[in-house]
Amino acid sequence: MFEYRTDKNTKSTRCSPHSFKGLCSTESIFVEEAKEQFCLDEVSEKRHGPSLSLGDEGRVFRLFRHGEEIEIPWFLDSNGEVDQKQTQAFIHKDLSLVLLQSAQERFPKDKDIKARLAQKGAMDPDTLFSNISTSCTKSPDDMLCVSGGGWVQRIYNEQDSHYRAFWLNRFFVDKGLVEQEDVLQCQQDCRCPSGSWNSWEVAQAYCRVQGKRLLTENEIWMMYAKKSSKIDIPKNRGFEWSVDEFISGGTAESVLWNPQGTCVEDCSEHTLVSINKIRQSSTGTSSFRCGTAELDSLRTKNEPKRLSQIPFMEPVTQKWKSSWVYKNPKSMRTVIDTKATYQYVSGHQLAKILWAYHEENQEHSAVFQLGRTHRDTPIFALRIGVETKEPKPSILIEGGHHGHELLSMLYALHSIDTLLEDMPKRMLERYDFWFVPAVNMDGLEVKLFRDSTRQYGRKNGKNTDGSCFQNTHEGVDINRNYPFHWGEYGERGSKSDPKSSYYRGESAASEPEVQSMMELASRLHFVAALSFQTPGSSILVPYTSSRTKNPQPYVAWDIAKSISQGVGTLPNDTMYRVRNRRFYAEGTFQDWLFHQFGTIAFIIEGTEHNPETTTKIRESVRATKKFLPLLMKELENRPVLRGVVQNERGDPVQASVSVRGYDLREGEVWKSRASDGFFFRVLLDHGSYEIIVHADGYETLHQDCVVGKDQPPCTLIVQSIF
Repeated sequence: MFEYRTDKNTKSTRCSPHSFKGLCSTESIFVEEAKEQFCLDEVSEKRHGPSLSLGDEGRVFRLFRHGEEIEIPWFLDSNGEVDQKQTQAFIHKDLSLVLLQSAQERFPKDKDIKARLAQKGAMDPDTLFSNISTSCTKSPDDMLCVSGGGWVQRIYNEQDSHYRAFWLNRFFVDKGLVEQEDVLQCQQDCRCPSGSWNSWEVAQAYCRVQGKRLLTENEIWMMYAKKSSKIDIPKNRGFEWSVDEFISGGTAESVLWNPQGTCVEDCSEHTLVSINKIRQSSTGTSSFRCGTAELDSLRTKNEPKRLSQIPFMEPVTQKWKSSWVYKNPKSMRTVIDTKATYQYVSGHQLAKILWAYHEENQEHSAVFQLGRTHRDTPIFALRIGVETKEPKPSILIEGGHHGHELLSMLYALHSIDTLLEDMPKRMLERYDFWFVPAVNMDGLEVKLFRDSTRQYGRKNGKNTDGSCFQNTHEGVDINRNYPFHWGEYGERGSKSDPKSSYYRGESAASEPEVQSMMELASRLHFVAALSFQTPGSSILVPYTSSRTKNPQPYVAWDIAKSISQGVGTLPNDTMYRVRNRRFYAEGTFQDWLFHQFGTIAFIIEGTEHNPETTTKIRESVRATKKFLPLLMKELENRPVLRGVVQNERGDPVQASVSVRGYDLREGEVWKSRASDGFFFRVLLDHGSYEIIVHADGYETLHQDCVVGKDQPPCTLIVQSIF
């Protein structure tokens, strides 16, 4: 930056317009003698303008006028370049208003300087928060929303002190401190590590399981400043854990400026920042609460969450010698793209594949996380369909309810290609398609990377022996866990023994995978579903459970027979058999779907079970690729009663919608969707039908609707009884 010339005891340099701007005129030279600098006119050889003083801390130049420092010092390195780090450190000192204003001129975007100016009354605080999310939104009952903002804090020790400005967006915190019994339950469920219940490591893990995290020190401070009267404050437990590392250079803190709130009591009393100190402290004096920046991260329910970036899954690197990957490496997929292949995929690969499909079809697709498993593995879904304001029917295509049925997941992935490449584009405008290729992600991992013998991987990752080591025989058969005739047939349709491959679980819908699929179905009321399994070469029509009475007329059976004819002859010269009441199997997904929503739900049992060669895989997949187009052909060409249920104000109403002449024999109550009042029924014939509508708080409605090819949707308006 400077050009030097030396003359015995005097070192001078021509002033650069890019260094000390305005310090010396262009006809002047900058002179340094000992620890003093000044401008010297080259003609008259006299000083003029302000003088500078060289500091002791390296090459520091200070500008004075009448003894007052009027500009932020220039800290220069050995090359004469400005040392930004030293300059910023100086700004954090206790500075006068003049110096802060000088600093802002040099660093106009520095928010720390602006906050210090606001602290001194030289800037409006509201101008500082324009890019910060400060407003609160509705939070869960057990949490509080803490609005964002900023403040200036002084950090000091015996030798020095400095100032820092802090900035926080809105965040959410638990109202209460986490209780010991909650952590112990998490440890018993093998979701939290062993150790003292209120140790820092266990606290972090507990919050992570909830989809939250420990608060930062700044968040704890802001929480106390704004919400002290609404939260539990630790009395005899000393402090609250935070996630931060130690802030270097300070041993004590005080808040000087906080335009958002005032501490009810000392804000730093319950915070501890140093990780090293935390790990050395007695956990008997500690407590903690969890928080989050966004409510979407919460895992208190298995609700579908739309993802805004590619989902991350830790790849499995360890593989047992008994695993599928170890025994059949050539059968595994290696290239990740959007074209389905005839090789099996892991959960880690599946996440990337679904995201790749979304990126190629961003205008009419989205990736969702439906929930998380016992092992904290996400369950992914891909939705494909043009978003419209009008209500649309939804179709479900899923595989991998049994994680060891690797081929079933390929059936689902190839159905995506079939939809995007072979089917009319109008389908995306008329329907939403939901693909869940691997419902049982934990079972898939067992099959691929741990043990491929017997039926290991059929069940999920539920720990059933209390060891917190997942043995391959543990878990629940999630396709025996749905709440339809669950456990009604004793040991015939499912098993109560946790070691059995058909273990139905401790209670109906106890498993996170089942809860996730039920939550999705309850929101969307799928009109049709294909559940791929292996093997069997069969189309299983609900009800598959014995001792159940099928509705009359039996429309689902009629559709299945038509689809079987459309698939045609299989490579082994047979056809897909249409079957029901195949076995004493209660608690299955498709029976629950049919009973709950009237979903035309078929189990498609493929022709093979995990063939090892590409030829066999290709033959089996080609047959199943016909199912989705044939299903949609049936829905498009058959008589369909569709419409919405509304009240007199035009608001959607969830109500039971039944058709006179269609007899339901298992106590089914098929309702319209809660979100938009939409309903959809496939019938046998065109014509006029009497529709009966029941809804709580409304009069029972009897209305005739005409079902025909060109007939508009039927709008059913119910009258309030109040």
